[in-house]
Amino acid sequence: MTEILYKNKNWLNDQYWNQKKTLREMGKLSDCSFNTIRDYMVEFNIPRRDRSESKKGRPHWAKGLTKETDKRLIIFSEAKMGNKNPAWKGGVSWYVQVHKWIKKNKQKTGICTICNKEYEKTQWSNIDHKYKHEINDWIEMCYHCHTLFDEMKLIRPNLNFRDMKNIYIKLVNGEI
Repeated sequence: MTEILYKNKNWLNDQYWNQKKTLREMGKLSDCSFNTIRDYMVEFNIPRRDRSESKKGRPHWAKGLTKETDKRLIIFSEAKMGNKNPAWKGGVSWYVQVHKWIKKNKQKTGICTICNKEYEKTQWSNIDHKYKHEINDWIEMCYHCHTLFDEMKLIRPNLNFRDMKNIYIKLVNGEI
């Protein structure tokens, strides 16, 4: 009759501490569950490794995996893309995120699009206030023009950019 491996204190101690096997690996070797291994380790007073020590020398489960080598990655990524993602807002990015995006993707000139004056600091303003990731929907403005632009957009939401610029110029020139 062969000895049942997991009932041998020396075998458990050697596999766990010297061979650095996990309880699951030891269970596979001895044809039992990791719970059985854990129970016998408790019975024999064999101490367990702490979490950080047990992970030393072991690669992350997904290290080296790509969408080409592991279908789970395709399923996980496609399952959460676009409108399938619980954070989906209909294609509209959050205010801060979209401003970070435009700063990264469009270079400032330092010249306000409205008053055509040069400033040390300018701001990006979204023309239609829908904050989409569209480069041409963003214009560079000085603080003063940006504030007026946003206020005009609140008062007359259907006003287009060209008309808003004309109103602004009339305001500045004292014609209104």
